[in-house]
Amino acid sequence: MGIIADGQPGRIFGICVVAIVLAGCGEGSSSSSSDAATASASVSNSSIASIPPVGLVALSSSAYTVAPSSSAVVTISRSGPPAGSVTVGYTTVDGTATSGTDYSPTSGTVTWENGDSSGKTVRVPVTSLASSKYFAFALTSVAGHASFGSPATAAVEISASAASSSSSGGSSSSGSSSGSSSSGSSSSGGASSGSSSSGVTANTTTGTGSIKWHPGHYMASYTVLGPGETISTIQGELNDLANSPPEIKGYRVLVAWSAITDTVQGSYNWALLDSIMSYMDGIGKQLVLVVLPGAFSTGNLTSAPASWIGVPSYILNNPIYGPSPFPGQYGWWGPGANEGNGPAVAAFWRTPGEYGGGSASVMTEYTNTLTAIAARYNNNPNFEGIMYQEDAWISSITMFAGSDYNSNNLISNLETSLAASVANFTTSNVIMENTYMPPSDAAENFEAWMIANRVAPGSADTVGQTAFNNGYQNTNLGLAWGLQAYMGITTPGGTYTGPNYRPRARAMLDVEAQELIGSYYKNWTSPNAPLNGTLAGSSMNGFTPLDIIDAANTTYGASHLFWTHFFGTETFGSPSFTVPTQTAWSNLQNTLAANPLTNTAYPANYP
Repeated sequence: MGIIADGQPGRIFGICVVAIVLAGCGEGSSSSSSDAATASASVSNSSIASIPPVGLVALSSSAYTVAPSSSAVVTISRSGPPAGSVTVGYTTVDGTATSGTDYSPTSGTVTWENGDSSGKTVRVPVTSLASSKYFAFALTSVAGHASFGSPATAAVEISASAASSSSSGGSSSSGSSSGSSSSGSSSSGGASSGSSSSGVTANTTTGTGSIKWHPGHYMASYTVLGPGETISTIQGELNDLANSPPEIKGYRVLVAWSAITDTVQGSYNWALLDSIMSYMDGIGKQLVLVVLPGAFSTGNLTSAPASWIGVPSYILNNPIYGPSPFPGQYGWWGPGANEGNGPAVAAFWRTPGEYGGGSASVMTEYTNTLTAIAARYNNNPNFEGIMYQEDAWISSITMFAGSDYNSNNLISNLETSLAASVANFTTSNVIMENTYMPPSDAAENFEAWMIANRVAPGSADTVGQTAFNNGYQNTNLGLAWGLQAYMGITTPGGTYTGPNYRPRARAMLDVEAQELIGSYYKNWTSPNAPLNGTLAGSSMNGFTPLDIIDAANTTYGASHLFWTHFFGTETFGSPSFTVPTQTAWSNLQNTLAANPLTNTAYPANYP
């Protein structure tokens, strides 16, 4: 049912809601009975001529429309002389939508100080998957130098059409609209860029909560920037990014931990990141940063320099961080006895004393680095988020025996570090790539913890919709077990029966080189022949860009996809072969621009 701002359905509903809400207005409120009477009269469209000229408070609209599993954002305005402070109470009231089932009951107060006349926004999470339900949002009290204006109540309709609507009513944010979908001009206030003032949170550029929100396709670098390197190493990619269409929202960059802090604990080199952030600011794109704690494949570890391994020298040279497999090195781990050329990564999973782990925690040091990054870049409107690289990197769990593979310390340490990042990156996304967690309840419960604590689920190994259409019969091909729990799919060997989190959160996924050119999933065939990624003479057909976008929209519920950048002249793999023409960035960007993501609503689990 449509709720009409000035028509009979909306007006009758508004009068009924105010009668319900304002009946208890005197409890816990500093407003007088005359204030309540004034509010009731104003919502009934009666004259407000008798209100003293001390300012008015009102809602920005009498009707809002919000998409299912999204969030309604209501703006409360103060007009007239902004003299003195004003406090206004508000609450939600059930209509056909039920609090706790269809939406989260929301109540509280907003306050303006003397001289402040900015709009105040209130976010109401909507959990309903159904359309054509509605609830009310009402102002309940006013104290200070203002009185109720009109409207003081609004009808909020849950409607699937809200995702594409552009004329539904009230303001979607308190910030100004920039009018450019790739301007990167968002702020922690949730300013909308290129979106209408409709009160609709789906498909906006920056969202309407406190976290920066620029969903869509991103370029992803496949180059790890190490100590001493400068922005010139990735200048070719950045040039391509600057010339990309506005549908390409930003850039995911890989920086070695040792490139930020290396020889002195607590000392940081910001030159590289500052230059990258400055470039993002200049072209109006968003940055997602991955701080790599090691090298996935190290070759001869006995001769690899610290910069190659990626772990800071002050850790590698100090026995308090625990031994490595090679004498004279500490705080990292290498391949098992039979693994040969394996990863050399920081021993995050190892707590002090565990497996000879020494007396200091490597995870604590890594978390401290991310805390310093947050202090420097969190408030930059073009810093979209921080990504924890896939678990196979940060713990090298794929190279060890089962006891390490299911380490409770690993998960506990990850939760501690992620919680710290969520607390520090207050306006930026925090992403955790669960790629090879085992099919266990512990891994699935970890994913549930992530959703509950505002951590975006990710995966480095991203399969296409073909896999799901075929029943995902070959589990060895590597969809993240934790991500399956996030999607509400019980994993083989697990007993997880928890909820489907897709309506509440959004996945942010890497499309790595192997997936993009078809080599990693060569046993799968794709239905999208024009972009099938087949390499001549190699029989390496797999998931195509269109197949992966289909999965992102249909199954993953993905808001951000990070696509590996290729110039089109590189070779890849062993034996080497040329990157297919279709996956060169000059061609891929056009495919991405023409095939947008659809799960772009601001996540319900975000503030």
